[in-house]
Amino acid sequence: MLRIRVLLAMTALFQSFASANAAIIDPTHKSADLGHVYANNDPSTGQYGTVYIGSEYFSQGTDVFVFATYAHELGNILDYNLTQNKKEDTHGNPNDPIDKDTGSQVERCVFGGYVQPDGSLR
Repeated sequence: MLRIRVLLAMTALFQSFASANAAIIDPTHKSADLGHVYANNDPSTGQYGTVYIGSEYFSQGTDVFVFATYAHELGNILDYNLTQNKKEDTHGNPNDPIDKDTGSQVERCVFGGYVQPDGSLR
């Protein structure tokens, strides 16, 4: 329970720095409800979009995983907002065997690869 409170506090702090133009984080849904393994997004919910991170990953994943997931989905939201491309792959890599969308390229650029829930890179 303490870990959840710490993550929520960190999220609030992170959002206070980024809230001027960034999407909010909603960790209240299980990943199965999101249709993806870890996360999803909705560019039209909230002033700057919403990043949904599966509750089990938000509460049990490492801090770097949560931030990498946020960066990934924020990249997808920005892609959609700039291009209206619902596939969110305008600046993705069509040859990437794991994920072809723009957010995956943001995550790889910022974190050096795909961050797994345990903090390791893939």
